[in-house]
Amino acid sequence: MKTNRNIKKIKHAITTILSYKHFKPLLWTIITALCVGVFLGYFVLKIVAEDEYVATENILATDQQDESETEERIELPEFSLFVLQGGVFKETENAENLGKQINKNQGTYAIHEIDNDYYVWLFAASNEKALIQHKEKLAAKDIHTIVKQWDIPKASISLPEQESKWLQLYTDRLSEALQSEEIDQNEWKQLVNEDNPIPSYSAWYEELQSITLQEEVTEERLILQLFIHYEKLINELK
Repeated sequence: MKTNRNIKKIKHAITTILSYKHFKPLLWTIITALCVGVFLGYFVLKIVAEDEYVATENILATDQQDESETEERIELPEFSLFVLQGGVFKETENAENLGKQINKNQGTYAIHEIDNDYYVWLFAASNEKALIQHKEKLAAKDIHTIVKQWDIPKASISLPEQESKWLQLYTDRLSEALQSEEIDQNEWKQLVNEDNPIPSYSAWYEELQSITLQEEVTEERLILQLFIHYEKLINELK
């Protein structure tokens, strides 16, 4: 019985206290403070979480950028091949005139500038014997040529990983074309018909695109042009 009476007294005391007007403002102040505290706590936690997310994204982006910019050393191969030379001139116009004359006889040609001289090259092959037949056919049409050895030296270059992979594929395709004396023009178009995969040498790549994507070009001419352009890259690295 005493216990129940005590409980009733406590409840009555609390009710009496809360009923006083000067405690109501305090009670509302406490409630308001709790609400504001909860809101501010949620707001701060949200800001911290977003900052951590942004920081994580920045770290991942930096890691990906570092990975793409990681440079590796690539060895560009040397090539030793033979070309059928139609002539050499001091003026590019004279070289072009000879090239056009050869084309009338269903030949092919490319102009290669070396030390301010302009060479008219007709065919390229991995060995001298492969050019003899072309030489004899042209001689029968009163077009005199000589077989000349052409050596493109090796070189090394440091490039980002993705650029190195693309350049390795490019040199592999060149080697295949030289060995087979044939070239898959569609494969080459696919190789260069994309956004610049080698931004370190944008001008060189753009010229490569114009060579590879030209229409109605013979395989012999395209092989010559591609090797001439490869030599141009080697010379840029010297």
